[in-house]
Amino acid sequence: MLVLVHEHHSERDPAAFATYWAERRALTEAVAAIVGRGVGEGKFRAVDAYLCALTVLAQDESVAWSSPGREGRAPMGCP
Repeated sequence: MLVLVHEHHSERDPAAFATYWAERRALTEAVAAIVGRGVGEGKFRAVDAYLCALTVLAQDESVAWSSPGREGRAPMGCP
C-alpha cells in the first residue's frame, strides 16, 4: 500500500497538518492569481490558472526531493 509522507504525518499531528494544507491552498491560490493575471494581460497563453499553479508547485516539490546531495534522505523536517 502506498502511504504518502503527508498522510503519515497527518496521523501524528492533525492540527499541524491542517495548517500545512491551509498554507498550501493559500500558496496555490496566490500562484493561480499570478497565472490568471498573466493570462488576462495576454502575457501567458490561455490555461486553467489553478491547474497550472498545482503543476508548477508539484514540479518545485519534486525538484526539492531530488536535489543533489539528498539521495536516500527524507525531505527536510521528516524523520
